[in-house]
Amino acid sequence: MVEMAEDSDEEERLSLEDEFQWLLREEVHPVLQQLQQLLKENTRRFNIPISVGMAKLIKPETFVLSSSNGADYAKGVVTLVADNICRAELTLRLHRNANQVAKTAIREDIPWKLQQVQDAGNHLYSALDAVCRMDIDYEFRTGSEVTKLMDEVMNQLKKGRHQLLNPIHPTLHDLYYSKCSKAFNPPLPNEILIDFYVQGNKLNMCTYFLHPVHITKTPSKHAAVSAEKNPANLLELGSLKYEVTGQYTVNCAVPWLGEALTLFTVALQTCQELKNKIEVFSTYRIDEATQRETC
Repeated sequence: MVEMAEDSDEEERLSLEDEFQWLLREEVHPVLQQLQQLLKENTRRFNIPISVGMAKLIKPETFVLSSSNGADYAKGVVTLVADNICRAELTLRLHRNANQVAKTAIREDIPWKLQQVQDAGNHLYSALDAVCRMDIDYEFRTGSEVTKLMDEVMNQLKKGRHQLLNPIHPTLHDLYYSKCSKAFNPPLPNEILIDFYVQGNKLNMCTYFLHPVHITKTPSKHAAVSAEKNPANLLELGSLKYEVTGQYTVNCAVPWLGEALTLFTVALQTCQELKNKIEVFSTYRIDEATQRETC
């Protein structure tokens, strides 16, 4: 009875090893080919090198920025080309004097660079490069090889998607001295700062309205408490200080950003599915046995 049980266990182990070898030989490369196609399709939406014969989908697109709550302190029309806002016509109604309107435009010779989009494209390209390094004739001998490759690809894809979903907002100081802030013609009034950023499938324009803080030898209790609670709302320019008195965001949906996020997600799911198949065999220590035989 003991011998029969041992024979049965050995047969099961051999069967699993055969199935595992079949997985490495027959399924991994088709999945990598599928991944390549997904990633190449996504690169068409970014300003990065793509394969010969594939046309980029990049073109100038004009969008109207609007607010969901109906506020009209800021509005505009922008033209987006990949990671650059190359043109914009903006109308800003001053926060403390609603009857006073400032109009400005983005200079075509100094476009506003959306660093998030550029960084997302760079991570996408790195993921594609990792997949393309594996020649179609390469023989995967262990599951850990596949898992390591998938982890590398997924790491880049997660970083790329994170860039589009989670903008890092600059400080008022960084925004004031940013090269992008010099793109406006005529220049913005001193009491206005603007930031463009991407979040999900939307392009956002956040407008900060500032007001000078009168500096006295003995600051008022209210000013001291305000600065202590939220120092991010203060801009110091030498001896001058400004505080944010209003902040308004308008946005527009950008279809290709939504498509890019979907392709990031599908590629991540494809990687995870292959990892899951490999991990099933790791449960039975099949991959460990394969590694010993390879050595």
